[in-house]
Amino acid sequence: MDGALLLISLGTNCGGPGKLREAIDALRETFGEVTATQPEETAPLEGTGPRYFNSVAMAHTALLPLEVKRSLRAIEARLGRDRATPAVVAIDLDLLLYGDLVDASLKLPSPDLVERSFCLQPAAELAPDFIHPTLRISLKELAKKGRQHEQH
Repeated sequence: MDGALLLISLGTNCGGPGKLREAIDALRETFGEVTATQPEETAPLEGTGPRYFNSVAMAHTALLPLEVKRSLRAIEARLGRDRATPAVVAIDLDLLLYGDLVDASLKLPSPDLVERSFCLQPAAELAPDFIHPTLRISLKELAKKGRQHEQH
């Protein structure tokens, strides 16, 4: 695969798995080959409101990180995301990783990758041997530690 490895989180609280499939198709139009995990239903982080469906997608790109982020926002807008109504999330696409880039201004790697199990577990499924750029541990090991932490 050419270009930087991308891991992108996908979420919706009003479109179900069908909206995730639409988003994955749109990601394929932008990045070519895309692999995605099965949708997982999760409770909202705020604790109230509709449940979410989440997934993680993996792709490779020669686009610069800022171009990737702009592309994700354009896909969100095309698929009905209206940031003026934050309670309704038609689709949310967040860049979790851009290769081994560490850039605080771009929030890369995204803190969500390790802080949210619905990001970390699927990311580890897609790229188990990828070494987290700041923690210097594989996603598989991070996910294993995360599962152990959740059980205690």
